[in-house]
Amino acid sequence: MLAVVRRCPRPLAFGLCTALLLAGCKTAPEQAARRIEEMKPNALAAASERGQVDLNCGDVKAQLLSHEAGDMTRLQSLQRVVYKVQASGCGRRTTLAVACSYNSVCSAMSEDGMIERE
Repeated sequence: MLAVVRRCPRPLAFGLCTALLLAGCKTAPEQAARRIEEMKPNALAAASERGQVDLNCGDVKAQLLSHEAGDMTRLQSLQRVVYKVQASGCGRRTTLAVACSYNSVCSAMSEDGMIERE
């Protein structure tokens, strides 16, 4: 008598293996929060540099207003945070959006192009 061995369909086995591998590709939420904190000084520096140009002022102070991050717990994600920063100096201020990627540079851009008097 012959024994009949049933095999899993290949797509199901592939899907199961892929799911198991991807489940291990997450970082802890604490590590993601730490990365957001580590990028803040670079974001403030980039905002200060951009603020000096936009405000035509050499003495600019940058203040963090908020930040927005995607799902930084997934290794396949962009690992980018966008900080909202107010740059002020010489009687003027502007709001900047500063995009930072982990282990990379930060890019500051004017959020609305408005420069207000303080």
